[in-house]
Amino acid sequence: IGRDTFRTAYFYFKGTSKLDNATTYIYESGATRLFLVTDDTNTYCYIEQNNQRYGVSNFVIENPNGQNFVYENVKYNFQSITQIIYITPQNAIMMPDTIKDTLFSRLIVYESGLQNYTLVYDNGYVKIYKIRR
Repeated sequence: IGRDTFRTAYFYFKGTSKLDNATTYIYESGATRLFLVTDDTNTYCYIEQNNQRYGVSNFVIENPNGQNFVYENVKYNFQSITQIIYITPQNAIMMPDTIKDTLFSRLIVYESGLQNYTLVYDNGYVKIYKIRR
């Protein structure tokens, strides 16, 4: 994949499909489709564009009832991308992997590495932190 391909993108939720024990959540951004597949033992994510499939090695699934589910360095048998995808029930946001260690991603996406912050409010969409002294 070229350096600028899949740098950032915003995907809208389109629906689900079910096959045996697997549920697939489908998101779209123009002609590009994002698939989140879950079953009893595995969770994985991939993108399809121009009849090409790309694994998503780093993705986070929002959990409004607790800490988000983080999947890092997921391996695929086909080409994969390093960008981070943050997945919610309504949409998915692709971000450059260079923001992984920023305060924004630690507070909102990963919800970890927050020794100096205390979460005081979280309704699943808005998070408010208090700075510890």
